[in-house]
Amino acid sequence: MLYEFSEEEDLSPKRQSLSEVKGNLKRNVWYSIGTPQFIFSIIRDGYCLVFDHPPPSVSLKNNKSAVRLNDFVDDAVQEFLVSNRSLETESPPYIVSPLSVSVQSNSKKRLILDLRHVNKYLKKQKVKHEDYKAALSFYQKDAYMISFDLKSG
Repeated sequence: MLYEFSEEEDLSPKRQSLSEVKGNLKRNVWYSIGTPQFIFSIIRDGYCLVFDHPPPSVSLKNNKSAVRLNDFVDDAVQEFLVSNRSLETESPPYIVSPLSVSVQSNSKKRLILDLRHVNKYLKKQKVKHEDYKAALSFYQKDAYMISFDLKSG
C-alpha cells in the first residue's frame, strides 16, 4: 500500500518510542521543515535508479558462501519476506542477482546482494570541485545531496 501525503495532514511531531518510529518514515516526516517533493517521492515510492541503457536479463547463481551457509540464507530471506522488505513473485524477475554471506570475526553473518551486474549499466554522475570554496558557489543553504557507494554498498 502506498501512503499518500497531503499538505492538510497533521504530520506534526508526536512523542513516540524508537520501536514505534522505526520503519515508519512515511508517517514521521513533517512538511513544516520544507522538505522538497523529490525527497517525499523517494520516501513514498523508493529511489529509482537511472540506467545509461537497460541491463540484459540474467539469472546469476549464488556465490559459494551463500551455498555453503544456505540455512542462514534461507532464514535471512524468510525474515525479509515476513517484514515486507522483499516479496515473492510467481515468475522469475528480469534480473536475479547472486547472494553472498559475509562472516565477521565475531562469527556474525550478514547477507549481501551482489549487484555488480546491475551497477555496470547505471548512469554515473560525478561531481568534483577544486576545493570547498569552489563547491560552495554551486550549492544553496539547506540544499540536499545524495551519494551512492557502488563498490561497497
